[in-house]
Formats: sequence, C-alpha cells, structure tokens
Amino acid sequence: TALRSVCQVSPQVRQNVIAWLDEQIVAMGGPAEEAYAEHGDLDEVEDILNLERVRAVLVAADERAAAATAATLASIRETIATLDADPDPADAIADAIALLESHGYRITPPA
Repeated sequence: TALRSVCQVSPQVRQNVIAWLDEQIVAMGGPAEEAYAEHGDLDEVEDILNLERVRAVLVAADERAAAATAATLASIRETIATLDADPDPADAIADAIALLESHGYRITPPA
C-alpha cells in the first residue's frame, strides 16, 4: 500500500516529504543511532525510530515508483517506434489499444 500511495503524488512531493522527515528527525535529536548512544535508552529515541522507519519505507517506495515509471516509459517508447514503422493505420490503432490495456487502462469503443 505504500507504493500505491506514493504513485498518487508527484516525485517532487515525495522528495519534499523526505526532506521534511529529515528535518523532523534532526529536530528531535536524531539520527536515532546517535541519540541512543547519547541517552542509552530506547524509550528516549522511539519517536525518532518511528520517523526513520517511515522515511525508509517512503524512500524504498519512491525508488520502486521511479523504476516502474522508467520501465513503463521505455515500453511505451518502444511500442511507439513500432507503431511508426507500421504502414497500416488500423494495425497501429489496435497496437495502441493493446498497449494501453497492458498498462491497466480499459478501452471501450464509442457507442
């Protein structure tokens, strides 16, 4: 579900949230490893640990979203190159519909 949430916002928003989490971690005395070394008590760094975990999940999901986006764009570019080489426009339309449906879009003909 983290990846689904990440995909609903722009990469810039994701980077802004990561930066905000970094600021919060520092403001709370983190990173947690340093705060634990100073205090020696996990209860003292629990909130910092929670923010670091949230940040780690967000970074991982952001990286996966970027990789998926790159793969999808490469696939679309490859298909467009194939469509451009196809002399029959009807085949090009069928190919475009197949491409869209392969990426989860539902295509219905006009009534």
